[in-house]
Amino acid sequence: MKSSPEHVGQSLKIPSLYQSSTDLRPRPTLMDESNSKPEGSKSQPPASHISPPETNNTTVKSKKRRNTNWDVNPEEIRCSDWAMVPKSTPRKIPPEHKAAYKELQIADTERSSADETLGMARQALEDAKRHLLWAEERSEEANNRFHVAREEVEVLDIQRPDFKWNEMFAKLVEFKERHGHCRIPASDPEFAKLRTFVRGNKVTYREYQSGRRCTNRAHRMIALERLGVFTSKWEEKYNELVEFKKVHGHCNVPTKSKENQKLGNWVGWQRVGYRKCKAGKENQLSEERIKLLEDIGFCFNVFEANGIVRKRRRKEAEEAVADSSD
Repeated sequence: MKSSPEHVGQSLKIPSLYQSSTDLRPRPTLMDESNSKPEGSKSQPPASHISPPETNNTTVKSKKRRNTNWDVNPEEIRCSDWAMVPKSTPRKIPPEHKAAYKELQIADTERSSADETLGMARQALEDAKRHLLWAEERSEEANNRFHVAREEVEVLDIQRPDFKWNEMFAKLVEFKERHGHCRIPASDPEFAKLRTFVRGNKVTYREYQSGRRCTNRAHRMIALERLGVFTSKWEEKYNELVEFKKVHGHCNVPTKSKENQKLGNWVGWQRVGYRKCKAGKENQLSEERIKLLEDIGFCFNVFEANGIVRKRRRKEAEEAVADSSD
């Protein structure tokens, strides 16, 4: 027997809560027949025959339980992007609350402005870094090009035949190729002009070092320095000793060898000067030169290094022991 609409309404007894359009509670949803039941099963009744949940105090438990375990703490939630700040002050709140809300809104506006400024500054910093890298590469290329061009100009300037300085420099180069050094003898009148040239450039070089003089031809001083004009005799022998150690592995140059006889004599005089320096006597061995010799492993006393006690010192030691026993 088919029921009338009035009979259906009376049998369902729909409460007034489900008839209101402002109800926010979730209503029961229907599942599709094709997804809820397999083929061959009985079909569900139409939606009009489903009774709403009872209006008693019993709660309907969901099949799937929600996971309420969060991995973040409240402070992280407060500082996150989705924690919004109220844009307006709520009504009907105490005055002190209104002041707090107002301060919160001002602080939020200032924070947004500061974050925007910070982002712009970081972007400007990245742009500046890229620009700095480009500028450094360009500066390095320009400096290399400048040095190459300046060196070419300096070489051509020294080779010009119309300069008197270039003529004397060529004679000095020839003198060194012949004698192996730039120390012009004072007794030979043939090299009087060349000796005057060397002496004058040494004075000029000292003035450059002290800052009392400037020049736009510094390459001339560099050429003289590379030639060895400003190198003293002690520095020449020191350089020879360095080369000797590279070959033999020590600085004990034999004095009886004809090959290195002059260097051996120079080494002996350095040991004599060291003993005078320790005794407080006048000598030409400065502390700076002593430091240079120590840096290359120079031995100032060969006997003590080899454990040899000389006869005079042995006699002095024996006398000291005899005096102490008495």
